[in-house]
Amino acid sequence: MPESPYDMTSAGDFYLESNSELTHHLLTKMFQKPITQDLSEIFLEWCKRGQEIFSSFDITYDLGKKYFM
Repeated sequence: MPESPYDMTSAGDFYLESNSELTHHLLTKMFQKPITQDLSEIFLEWCKRGQEIFSSFDITYDLGKKYFM
C-alpha cells in the first residue's frame, strides 16, 4: 500500500489514512439504523449457532416496518 496518495501509480492502488474521529462518527450513525442493529443480532446469533444456515429472519428497515425473510 502506498505511503502517500501521490505514490499511487497503478490501477487498483489505494491509500488508507486512519481517522478515528470519522470512524466513530460513521459507526455511530450506522448503528442508529434498525436494519444495522438487526443484521448485527443475526450475525451474533449465527456465530453462536456454529454458522448454520437460517431458514428465515426478520429485518426492520428505515420506516420501522419489519420485513420477514
